[in-house]
Amino acid sequence: MNAITRTFKTQMMGYDQAQVDSYIEVLSSEYQTLSVEHEEMVRQAEHEARERKGQVEAIGRALVDAELQRLDILTAAGDEAQQIVSQAKEEAAMLLEMVQREVAQLKERALLEADQILGDARLELQTMTQNKRVLTTEITELYGKLRALIPASN
Repeated sequence: MNAITRTFKTQMMGYDQAQVDSYIEVLSSEYQTLSVEHEEMVRQAEHEARERKGQVEAIGRALVDAELQRLDILTAAGDEAQQIVSQAKEEAAMLLEMVQREVAQLKERALLEADQILGDARLELQTMTQNKRVLTTEITELYGKLRALIPASN
């Protein structure tokens, strides 16, 4: 049964049909608006989560690139004297440690931001879901009241 197309029998001294229809349209419109907003927020939260995941993946690729860079340095150093090899290993190890610390910090920040965004989105989703339940309950109650006030036809 659709609230917008629902019809009621008219009787003398009954509710004003136009007012009932108007109120049902308002409720239906609010419900549809909340549903659209809810869907948009879910899409936005998913989009932001994908963006954060992409950032984390980019950091992972940066770590892999840094490791490849370290290996290139070691390979080039292997062709030179023992002193140069020792120096190149020290520099590569320091660079890798620094990059790993930075990557870990960036990854942690990105994960915290993603968690915060998801938490906010979940909270907003809960609020909208509660609002949707309240409106559904109100519509159901109004429908029950209207049915109780309109005698059944025999």
